[in-house]
Amino acid sequence: MKNEIIDEAPVYQKIAIDIAKKIINGKYSLGEKLSGRSTLATEYRVSPETIRKSVYILKEFDILNISKGSGIEIKSIENAIRYMEQYGESQTIDSIKKDIHDWIKRQKKENEKLLNSITKLLEITDKFEAVNPFTPLAICITPNMNFIGKTSAEVMFWNHTGATIFAIKHGEKTILSPGPQTIFQEGDILYFIGNEQSYDRVKNFFTSAIQS
Repeated sequence: MKNEIIDEAPVYQKIAIDIAKKIINGKYSLGEKLSGRSTLATEYRVSPETIRKSVYILKEFDILNISKGSGIEIKSIENAIRYMEQYGESQTIDSIKKDIHDWIKRQKKENEKLLNSITKLLEITDKFEAVNPFTPLAICITPNMNFIGKTSAEVMFWNHTGATIFAIKHGEKTILSPGPQTIFQEGDILYFIGNEQSYDRVKNFFTSAIQS
């Protein structure tokens, strides 16, 4: 009957583990001879070469003694226990390595996904800026600001700020495309367009040291 071995190790290592377990569990006694390679190959449904690798591992751990005249003989139960302990530690290390490797692969995929998203965002932003080169901005004229009661022409608003006023909200009334003679009044909200620095320039224009 085929032995059931649950492991992800190579087949020859699975068989070596299974034989070591049987030695530890008492199925094979110290000094007992195992079946020949051909018989073991039939039992495990593998090739004789696979069995050769399996018993060679156990021979290297001094668990089995292999000789032409005597065949395969159980040499040490203690070494079989040590082999299983060492194999268990090795499996733990391999498991940790696999987890790290899997994490790195997932992280690489996530980084690639993030990079693609950033690239798409930048492309969309560039297109939007190409279509909409000016950003609508607004500022409220408060009591402590400059130029209340003056017109945009008087204070040369565009010359100092580079911004263009396209609307002024005065109370409930909104003036679209106000002319250069429109007077700035307290409480007005100025709507203007310009580049990225326009808002700071307009704010500084109205809030810098009081103009004469």
